[in-house]
Amino acid sequence: MAEIIVIAYVSEWKRESTDLHPNWAMKLTEPHYKKSGETSFIAARTYYTVQAGWEVEIDFTKFKVGDKVKVSGKQLMESREWKGKTYNTLTIRADSVELVQSSNSQASAQRAFASGDEPF
Repeated sequence: MAEIIVIAYVSEWKRESTDLHPNWAMKLTEPHYKKSGETSFIAARTYYTVQAGWEVEIDFTKFKVGDKVKVSGKQLMESREWKGKTYNTLTIRADSVELVQSSNSQASAQRAFASGDEPF
């Protein structure tokens, strides 16, 4: 297992669902940006499943979809089969999870910037 530190966004537990993630794990999406001239765009994303590491207690229910978090721990790839196909999942056994930016503060900053007010 490789040591890893990731800053990413909490995403839905199940695709196209409003179900909250369980208290034992959460899903993250890490966007990768590319610059084209003066604009930048998301060129790719990496998806992770985050679980508490051994002998570590983390309450994942305090993180909401859209929150920006910093996760440190050990990364491993888990394989599973379903209907004859093999699927690989990047999993992080987290030693710690920190809130970097709440989805509420990010949304208010985006609204203020969109209305023409500078967020700084």
